[in-house]
Amino acid sequence: MTTHEVACLFDALRTGLGASLKANVALEYEEVAQTFRDLPDQPLKTFMTQVRKSFNPPAAPNGKKQPIDIDNLVMRIRDVTTNPSDIESLKLEIGILTEAQLKAILSQFGLKAARGKPKHQQKVLDLLTTPIQDISQPNQENELIEQSVRLFEELKADPEVTIEQIRSRLEPIRHYPKAVVEEISRRVGYSADSTREKTYERMLSNLEGIKMSQLRSKMILS
Repeated sequence: MTTHEVACLFDALRTGLGASLKANVALEYEEVAQTFRDLPDQPLKTFMTQVRKSFNPPAAPNGKKQPIDIDNLVMRIRDVTTNPSDIESLKLEIGILTEAQLKAILSQFGLKAARGKPKHQQKVLDLLTTPIQDISQPNQENELIEQSVRLFEELKADPEVTIEQIRSRLEPIRHYPKAVVEEISRRVGYSADSTREKTYERMLSNLEGIKMSQLRSKMILS
């Protein structure tokens, strides 16, 4: 079986099951079929071998896996018009990104997030074939900073938000450029740390601490 035959299989399932499929499931079948159709036609075994390799990036000197470099991916997506040979490799790498990482990429292109991982993934894949709007870097970064500061303050003021919701909604910030994360941290009242990751973790930890204090106060008053 080849990748294009897999696409035909999902099309046949969607058509055959027809009205018995929920609308969102039918849409997911269509998106899966289109994803496989966009790939070069190749044996499924070959495709899966490439996917497995992408799940196992080279190890760092300390033996840990190298984290996915979102900034590098964004740069390669921007350069894809002059380096079309990178498209297939990018498709594979985009295919294993988390929803938060996909949102972070969309944010760096000034695009709004969609609803659900498949739609986020498709919007990022579309960047490989759609002319990218030229957004000035300073304006783009300022917009990311303003949006993130507003989100931080909203979460801080919301008495009902959970720790899990805080982590989920702030996760895209982890992948923003280092200068952006540092400026967000300064604007919400915390100094920047030595790395982007540490700066982000400090902001997250402080907000979680605030929410825990609010919860304890609420429990005492009740």
